[in-house]
Parts: sequence; structure tokens; C-alpha cells
Amino acid sequence: MRCVNWDICRHRQNSAQKKKCWVKWRMCGDCAAIYHQEEYPESYIKKKITMIKNIGKRNEELCRVLQ
Repeated sequence: MRCVNWDICRHRQNSAQKKKCWVKWRMCGDCAAIYHQEEYPESYIKKKITMIKNIGKRNEELCRVLQ
């Protein structure tokens, strides 16, 4: 199963998980934390944003969304 933002993040999962991000929006955890911040605790969002910025080249498009 691919994330809805496949062109941007390139995340996929072999099977649908019972996680909020996959069930509600068909997004990976990174994209869900960016686009649906109201659904997650602030500490989780900060952790995901820091992780995305530190990964670098693979997530350049996601970093652009954050700015």
C-alpha cells in the first residue's frame, strides 16, 4: 500500500496497518504528521519534523512543505 503522497515521500507499506494515518487518510506517519497536525500530540509532530529535516535528500519535497 502506497502513501497518498507517493510522489513526494516514497513511503509504502506491505499491508494496511491499523494505524490512524493509514486507516483515515492512507498516508504514512510522516505525511500525516505534517498535513493533519491537529490529530497528533505536539511532541510527536516536533519529533517527526526534526526527523524529516535530518533525513535530507529523500525528503526534500516534505521539507519544502514545512517551510
